[in-house]
Amino acid sequence: MHDEAPVIGAGGDETVASGKERATRKWANMWRSIILSSLGKTLFPYAHYIRTLRFQDLESLLDDVTFVDKISNDFFSKELRDYRVEKSITVTKSGSKGGYKTNVVRRDTYSTLNGFAQGSNRHQHELNDNQADNQFATFLNDLRPQTLQSLEVYSTSKIGPESFLALGCHRDSLVLLHLHSIEASSMQHLSNLKACTNLESLWLENITATQDLENRYNDVFIEMVDWLCQCKNLRAIFISKFAKSPGLLAPVMKENGINIVSLVLEGYSMIGNADFHQALALQIGLRSLYLKGEGSERASDNDIFVKSLSKLVNLVDLRLNLIAEGFSEYHIRILAQNLSKLETFWTGGFGITDDIWADIASLRSLKRLEFSADTRFTANGILDFIHSLGPGNTGFALNVMMQDTDCDISEEEQSMIRDTLSSKLGGRFDFLLSRALVERLEADQKVIAHHLCYAMTATTALTAQNTQCVGGIHYVPKDFLVQQIDMVFDDIGVMLSTSGAQLLPDDAVRNLREQLFPLSTVVTPNLWKNIPEAHLLLRNAGISPSDTNSIDDLVEIAKKIQRLGPKYVLLKGGHLPLNENGRIATQDADNHLIINVLHDGEEALVFETDYITSKNTHGTGCSLAAAIASQIALSPGLAISEQVKAACQYVEMGIKTSTDWKLGKGSGPINHFHSESDPVRAIINHHLRAPNSPNLHRIRDRAKC
Repeated sequence: MHDEAPVIGAGGDETVASGKERATRKWANMWRSIILSSLGKTLFPYAHYIRTLRFQDLESLLDDVTFVDKISNDFFSKELRDYRVEKSITVTKSGSKGGYKTNVVRRDTYSTLNGFAQGSNRHQHELNDNQADNQFATFLNDLRPQTLQSLEVYSTSKIGPESFLALGCHRDSLVLLHLHSIEASSMQHLSNLKACTNLESLWLENITATQDLENRYNDVFIEMVDWLCQCKNLRAIFISKFAKSPGLLAPVMKENGINIVSLVLEGYSMIGNADFHQALALQIGLRSLYLKGEGSERASDNDIFVKSLSKLVNLVDLRLNLIAEGFSEYHIRILAQNLSKLETFWTGGFGITDDIWADIASLRSLKRLEFSADTRFTANGILDFIHSLGPGNTGFALNVMMQDTDCDISEEEQSMIRDTLSSKLGGRFDFLLSRALVERLEADQKVIAHHLCYAMTATTALTAQNTQCVGGIHYVPKDFLVQQIDMVFDDIGVMLSTSGAQLLPDDAVRNLREQLFPLSTVVTPNLWKNIPEAHLLLRNAGISPSDTNSIDDLVEIAKKIQRLGPKYVLLKGGHLPLNENGRIATQDADNHLIINVLHDGEEALVFETDYITSKNTHGTGCSLAAAIASQIALSPGLAISEQVKAACQYVEMGIKTSTDWKLGKGSGPINHFHSESDPVRAIINHHLRAPNSPNLHRIRDRAKC
């Protein structure tokens, strides 16, 4: 059903703006018919005969702006008039008693499927963890044998040994099995799936990344290896957070008759896995490969890895996340010389210069190139590379994510690169200095401490840096990062607050938007001249960003982002100053005003501050987010507008009181510990005494920070 959804999937020309409402209405009618059928409200119970049903598609419909604004009332009318959508995307029947819920659009898949299987049994108690495995196994056994073709379980998979065994009733028909977030208690029973040998696509994701099957349950590990080696039709494998996963997959890669087309492996180390990399080279039919894990500083490890990858000559999509952090220019050039069919290429590395461009330019079908590497490119080198590209590179996207700050590319040069890439190939260029990716933990802690709050942190990376550059990065192992978070929650208890979007790959932006935004109180995206995070979020959601020429344009952008799920959006305009006429300044001499726009979906409040000329603006964005979080913690009863206003004043004073600082040779920090009295202390004290400030929806004027 998901692929047929007229907006999400194959909607054709109906997805253009002029036909958006018509396409969304068609999409809604499709789901309404399915729900009514499952409730026994249609002449023929065709819901019982649906082969594939993806409930994430229904979730997307319920969140769709056009649906909410124009269609939802019609959707929840007549037979569905007693139903409503809760924030958790659970649909419940109004007035139901005893904890009963309709299972038509429940998010937990097994409960939903029971509703479709049983038809007239439209209501049932919400499942608890102890019932989940048994009830889902019952559902599977109640189906006609050899009829289930695909099964995808999203969020935490509560199913276990009984369900795994029950899937054997569909061993010949089942071709797609995707199990997300498998709990630790179920891992030791995965060998119960051994009857399902007709699989073409397999997704196994461990929720904890702590179960070492090979050492703790060696018999299970051996049975799983044997099972996978018997799956001769396997074409796509996704394995995530499995300890010793290379040992599980190496025999499969070597098995005669198994020809993998797509492989995703997350959570392993390059060190000690040369056997897996050599086995990987045997899968010459691979077209898509995503590997994420810990790299190695040893040249020999990287040499073996690259030698194996170079034999995968049919690769179209190669994404190396963190695993390639030890790459030199040599390794990147070797891959470019051997993998001529590449269309997407992500890589890491260190000391990468313009010397690689000639080999990269030989990839005549390349459409996307991303460097999460220590790069030292020049504007001229990038421009020469762009001019060497041809028609096969149309739509080319170049992302430079960790440029050495000693080799900064000016805003004017970045604009030239963007204009050239856009005019020649219709492409785009995104650029970020390495400091911007690893900065600001210290700044956040200083801000929070100054607001008399206590910061609890989980560190993802340690950096050696000064005001000019990052000398080195040490990535914290994933297991230890999880342990940091668990220890904080177990003892202290904190509230997590999302502070907006970063420049991330599209899939990460989608996860940020879909998973975190609905949980967020305030998100604080930037609207930079060169890296418009706000535009990135909107494009990822399929929404065309508004032009950014005036304050009204910024208000409209903030409103659109708020529709993506957060309670409030603060659109930060610190990198997009206005002139005296309230228009976007086109040259530095015209910089007059800075505005931040707070939107709650109904009303907008515009905070104005005078533009301050200073080179010490490092960390302003995250300092503002940390200040807002502190204000919320200090005075939860106060209107969000007052909390944001206080945070804006804090950052403004931090900039004003650091303009004459000469700390280092690069962009210096703001003064996080300015006056201990006015204005910040007075504002804090005022907040603690004034819980009944006006609500945001009453605010229509423009506030001066």
